[in-house]
Amino acid sequence: MRDVYRLVNILEDLERQAGVQHVRVVRPEEMRAKALARLEALGYEVRVYPEVGPRDAEVGWIAMAFYEGRLVAHAYGDSKTEALQGLLGEVGA
Repeated sequence: MRDVYRLVNILEDLERQAGVQHVRVVRPEEMRAKALARLEALGYEVRVYPEVGPRDAEVGWIAMAFYEGRLVAHAYGDSKTEALQGLLGEVGA
């Protein structure tokens, strides 16, 4: 088993030297918090709320960014996280 760990460490060192980045899985709650913090750091007031669709139990989410009291961008998504990610793209953050 020590040989396996040694080989994995060697491979990871080689990848790091080559600039290979591994995919990191982020929980939706973390992603939402980071997106919201980033938007607020840029001076936007953000509102996210559910929007009921025309079909039974169909719910989407809308995220809106306000700057100095004016609506400057909005985005829709199937989840809060998706709506906030779309909003990040709309404001270019």
